Amino acid sequence: NFFDTLWWKYGIKVCIWGDSRWTRTFPRQTLPSDGRKALVKGGRVSYEEYRELLWKARLCFSFVTHTNQDEIGGRSLEITAAGAVLLAEDTPGHRSYFIDGQEALLFRSVDHCAQLIKRYIHDEPARALISGAGNQRALSSGYSYDAVIAPVLDYIRSRLSGTSKGLKSSAEI
Repeated sequence: NFFDTLWWKYGIKVCIWGDSRWTRTFPRQTLPSDGRKALVKGGRVSYEEYRELLWKARLCFSFVTHTNQDEIGGRSLEITAAGAVLLAEDTPGHRSYFIDGQEALLFRSVDHCAQLIKRYIHDEPARALISGAGNQRALSSGYSYDAVIAPVLDYIRSRLSGTSKGLKSSAEI
């Protein structure tokens, strides 16, 4: 497990916020229950709490779903749009959205991730530059759910325009 390796091999303990499935993610034989509790900090959070957690975190993870062949995760856009430092898997998608080392930190393996954490965790000026540049990229490039969903809604509206009368806004779909 990625987080087990960060803990046992590198002594890096991360905080994970999420529902109870995270506590089941860590095998009982590799991580004691008090270790699982140290990593998994809480359940689901509200939108406001989520933004606060991103702002308070020094580095924010984003992973992609390999079974879906994803190249970028929605969380990557949320992290940068909130002005936090994105620490994400190095994928073609992430590279097309962000400049590695300037707007985000992209790792190729758990070992590389550990190197990046050790390099940046205590370097506030470097993190401030990366979070600022990542946030500027997110804002100037329209990395928002509204911008991403707009073409989908336009397509749906165009398909419905011949059969549906009175459709005026995406909120009515």
